[in-house]
Amino acid sequence: MKVLHVNWHDSVGGAAIIAQSIVDGLRDRGHTAHFAVAHRQNPHPDNIAIPDSRTGSMWYQTWNALEKQLRNRGVRGAFVPHQMSKLVPISHVIDRFRGREDFNHKGSRQVLELVPDRPDVLHLHNLHVDYFDLRRLPILSRQLPIVATLHDTWMLSGHCAYSLECTRWTTGCGRCPHLETYPSVLRDATAYNWRRKRSIYANSKLSVVTPSQWLLDCVGRSILAPAVRNATVIHNGVDLTTFHAGSKTASRAALGWSQDAFIALFVANGIRSNTWKDYETMAAAVRQVGANALEREVHFICVGEAGTSGTNGSTTIHFVDYEKDPSVVAKFYRAADVYLHAAKADTFPTTVLEALACGTPVVATAVGGIPEQIDDGVTGYLIPPGDSQLMAAQISNLCINPELQSWLGSNAAADAASRFGADRMVDNYLAYYANVLDDAARV
Repeated sequence: MKVLHVNWHDSVGGAAIIAQSIVDGLRDRGHTAHFAVAHRQNPHPDNIAIPDSRTGSMWYQTWNALEKQLRNRGVRGAFVPHQMSKLVPISHVIDRFRGREDFNHKGSRQVLELVPDRPDVLHLHNLHVDYFDLRRLPILSRQLPIVATLHDTWMLSGHCAYSLECTRWTTGCGRCPHLETYPSVLRDATAYNWRRKRSIYANSKLSVVTPSQWLLDCVGRSILAPAVRNATVIHNGVDLTTFHAGSKTASRAALGWSQDAFIALFVANGIRSNTWKDYETMAAAVRQVGANALEREVHFICVGEAGTSGTNGSTTIHFVDYEKDPSVVAKFYRAADVYLHAAKADTFPTTVLEALACGTPVVATAVGGIPEQIDDGVTGYLIPPGDSQLMAAQISNLCINPELQSWLGSNAAADAASRFGADRMVDNYLAYYANVLDDAARV
């Protein structure tokens, strides 16, 4: 089977990690899998860059040459070509100024020509972040079967990746309360963006995959629904050879962490600045645990952002810069007593799967697809969004009850091994591709 995957990046972000995992699994099984991305870091020869037509403009080349000259003279940060490229050509300037989503990306229009042979399936992932011409979907879907995996709700809305409490995406957007929400827009053209997407989908045929039933239910209520020819839920998976249960003592020794302290862990890219995560609720909960005089030091370790450690009574909050090595991240999970994940919105966070696979109980907010990851009271605990007191109570319960913590951790590892392995995910996608191709052959 020949499959062409498309995403913004091949290494950065949850969608990129999941997509690359599927690509790797297909290659390991002897299939041909190309991965076309706007930003290529993986050196595999079948990972290919989608040309950015903006970089060939005279404006971009002028800014790029000027920045090089300034850098040679020791001036840093005066001009950033990647940012300046968003201003060219003029169509990009006009769209951005008017608040319209930018689909003017010629490089993505010939995506099928980037590979030597026509693929059997075109597999699309995240299509936002200014690199893909969504208007090509009707044409592409007439040329070959398209599988679209949704990693967030951008395709359903007038601009945002998650709508938080807003439900305007179900009726037409407009009067957007969150223009700053990623991907942000300068002006409120969300109603126009929503209608344009609806028109595109009305003439497209897509097979849609979501990692959670929650997101699939959102699709059914959205402008994308008329384009859906068939749909399914395939849970994301993680590499169980890397993320698995192991010795907490050995992991703490390797990391130089205290053997006696109670350790809560959170992993995210941009801990405090991440729009969708709720760092304040987690930090407040850990501080409450430390204030309860449990006769143990309490450490909250936040992996994904550099920062200065701080102590509040018996509670210490540590910040650890972003870690690229999955084997090191797995040690973080195994060394922790509990993994915390407070979120305002989330689809199916990979970090929760990684923690469960490493045998670490998870306390998380019951938003999005998270309730489909955690068996409440069996592999961890679910709490309402923003409820730091209940989160603190569940953490304290684990802190004073190591037998419960061990039982939850064992259940978590077993459940993750049965439901959330990357091999299972790839096999499910292969079966789905076969169904999609069978459906296409009958048309």
